[in-house]
Amino acid sequence: MVLTAEKLFLESGLDCVQMQDIADAEGIGVAALFRYFPKKERLIVAVAVSSLEKNVEHFKRIANGKGSFYERLEQVLDFLMGDHTEQISKSAKFREAFESYASFAKNPFDGIEDYIEIQKVIA
Repeated sequence: MVLTAEKLFLESGLDCVQMQDIADAEGIGVAALFRYFPKKERLIVAVAVSSLEKNVEHFKRIANGKGSFYERLEQVLDFLMGDHTEQISKSAKFREAFESYASFAKNPFDGIEDYIEIQKVIA
């Protein structure tokens, strides 16, 4: 569900995608989707967290690896410029849209703490 939502959000934008669109793409009833994600914002946060989590382990390996700071920085840059460029670009595009969308919300999104914690781990 999260991967399908991410794909649809990237294609159409956060505002334009409805929960029914995601349910239809998954081949499930919208009620089943709402059982896992009672609000669209909760699903958006889950997609944002998933987007960040995709790279956490790689960055942890680099941070805890051997070599000087400059060598590890070079590894980070190599990773960002390497074969993963399309995935990273999509993740960055989604996160930019997410952070913009969230900044206009009247109240913090349910589950936003998870996103903030993953950001801290990466930092």
